[in-house]
Amino acid sequence: MALSDTKLRKLRPKAKSYKVFDENGLFLNVTPTGGQWWRLRYTFDQNGEAGKHPVTTTKERYALIFQASLYLSQALIARYLFKVRKT
Repeated sequence: MALSDTKLRKLRPKAKSYKVFDENGLFLNVTPTGGQWWRLRYTFDQNGEAGKHPVTTTKERYALIFQASLYLSQALIARYLFKVRKT
C-alpha cells in the first residue's frame, strides 16, 4: 500500500529509529532526531539497501524506484554478458 503525503507529514520521531514501508522495496527510515530518509531494499550481489535519499514528493519517490530498477536491470544484463563472453 502506497503512503500518502498526509501520512508522511504526520510521522513523528520516537525513542528509536523505525521504518515505514511503502511499496516495491521502498521504505522511510525515521530517526530519533526527526530525520526522514528514503531507502530502497533490493538484492544484487547480496547487497541489501541503496543509499539515503531525502524526503521527496510522491512523484519523485516513484521516479527513484524507476531509476533504481533500471540501474539494477542494466547491472544484471552486464553481468550476464560478462559471463557469456567469459565462457
